[in-house]
Amino acid sequence: MRTERDAVIIHYHIFKNAGSSVDAALQRQFGDAWDTFEGQHAHDILSHRRLADYLKRRPRLRALSTHLGRPPLPSRRCYPMVFLRHPLLRAKSVYSFVRRDPQQPQHGVAKRESFAGFVDHYMRDDSQLAQVIRNYQVFHLSGAAFGPNHTRRAVVVADFEKARRLLAGWGFAGIVERFDESLKIYSRRYAPFFVDFDLASFRENVTQSVVGADLDTRIAALEDELGGTLAATFRNANRQDFRLYDWASARFFSTPR
Repeated sequence: MRTERDAVIIHYHIFKNAGSSVDAALQRQFGDAWDTFEGQHAHDILSHRRLADYLKRRPRLRALSTHLGRPPLPSRRCYPMVFLRHPLLRAKSVYSFVRRDPQQPQHGVAKRESFAGFVDHYMRDDSQLAQVIRNYQVFHLSGAAFGPNHTRRAVVVADFEKARRLLAGWGFAGIVERFDESLKIYSRRYAPFFVDFDLASFRENVTQSVVGADLDTRIAALEDELGGTLAATFRNANRQDFRLYDWASARFFSTPR
């Protein structure tokens, strides 16, 4: 069994999937033995080899969070942590966030448009900016980002299968809509590898859309906000993300508590 002296948690931080709250919990658990690692710019994707090199230079780290790091895990001493989110709830969170933040590349569209207008714009747009609400979770986990010059290509069924196999191999993926329970499961799974490991419920930057009303009610409200045609277009454009979320949710509910 690995001990706290050599085991490391890798938090694959998918944009707007409650990653700030996960980071806060990890930082509270590990203090300055937690760190973040990103590339030089937003498209500087970090391979597992670059993550491994970073960890070698910082042997005291016990947890590392990264937006730009991509699977597979950098070494056998690493343990994964990742959260998935319902694609429509995630899209609303993306919209709300980029509308507030002028530094986000989609800010101009979000600022002048309603949520429905924002979604409609990026359902029609084929630029790289559109990927943020189009199969982004499968895109993040499948390696689809590793095209020529790390440019986006359309996410296909094979990418879903690759992401599904990855998560099946990892054994568990957290669900944002079950955030507290997910942290408890991660705590139970990884307690043997770390001293006094317990990620108690701790939220930071988790919006009411995560912790508020019944899930079906929230989804129905957002579908109404989009309207039937646009909601169907969104679902079709996020077909692989919906498949991955549904698959991971089914596994979540069958995971021993």
